[in-house]
Amino acid sequence: MANVISDTENVASAPSAIPIMRRGLVIAGILLIAANLRASITVVGPLLGEVRTDLDISSTP
Repeated sequence: MANVISDTENVASAPSAIPIMRRGLVIAGILLIAANLRASITVVGPLLGEVRTDLDISSTP
């Protein structure tokens, strides 16, 4: 009878590892996407002057 209870406890605790692993993968994915987007966002600042010149955009409203 004790074996049945311990087997049931092991089965019940196994699925809880899946959401923890899934949450870790989601966080890792968000961090990787953020790292990839960071480069494209930070490049715009130094090139803004050239973009204004090429598109003939003035800085006055």
